[in-house]
Amino acid sequence: MSLDIKKIYVDSRYKTSNSNNDSDFSIELPRTFNVPDGVVAHIDDIVIPACWTTVDERNPNCYFGIFVGVDSAELSFTMPTKNYDGLGFATALAQQFNAAIAAPQYANFVVSATYDLLQNILVISLTDSRSASAKTLAPVTIQIRTDEVLQNPPAGSGITQRSNPRTINTILRTTVNTRITESTPWRCFLDLHPTRNLYLCSAALASYDTVSNFGNDTIIKKIPCAAGYNKLLVQMSGSTLDGLNVSKRSLRYIDFKLVDTNNNIVPLQGNHFSFSIVFVKK
Repeated sequence: MSLDIKKIYVDSRYKTSNSNNDSDFSIELPRTFNVPDGVVAHIDDIVIPACWTTVDERNPNCYFGIFVGVDSAELSFTMPTKNYDGLGFATALAQQFNAAIAAPQYANFVVSATYDLLQNILVISLTDSRSASAKTLAPVTIQIRTDEVLQNPPAGSGITQRSNPRTINTILRTTVNTRITESTPWRCFLDLHPTRNLYLCSAALASYDTVSNFGNDTIIKKIPCAAGYNKLLVQMSGSTLDGLNVSKRSLRYIDFKLVDTNNNIVPLQGNHFSFSIVFVKK
């Protein structure tokens, strides 16, 4: 039996009117195409503009607890969306921390952040200008909350549960509760490239015969981020090994999502991307 269709060219500019954006969209084919048995599909000719920034809507938040003796509070701030180098990120981080603790009861506390360019190390420090006796009676500690704690807060902790906190923890490499005191600053290896891979997903084309360890089972293509900001990410696999079993399907409306490892839609800032779907008989 011959193939009813051999190749589909997809450009997110020509998405359906009910699509959410150029990273979460559907297309409508001119007519229904019936795929016979024994056919696999390959995703090829991918062209994506690398226009996501270091911090965007996927990772701007920081949630932390501040403890002064027996008193505590849960605070947060949102980093400005933009591209950062190490020094710029350290400066903005300190500004946001200090703005978050601007209440009168925290007037004696100042957070600072420094960046070591050669070692790519960020150091977050806390200065307490109170008297020595006040420090002894009520020591101050800041704890940056991890995603795991935010998603599953301990009972009675006062931490608000957040199913998708969208934090800067991937940049700070924060996987354990971070304790910052005047005598113990916190050091981390700064990751200014938190988006390492993109994943093209489609419920219409997925066969649910692949899995991931980050909870996504509709991935049809992994796309390494091998281009810098404002460049074009181009992938032409030419491989016949990475095929999707699409046998015995009727294709008219096809959905697509471009996501990261956290299953967050990758923002393209209004830009479009394109790729091809190639159908081959086994």
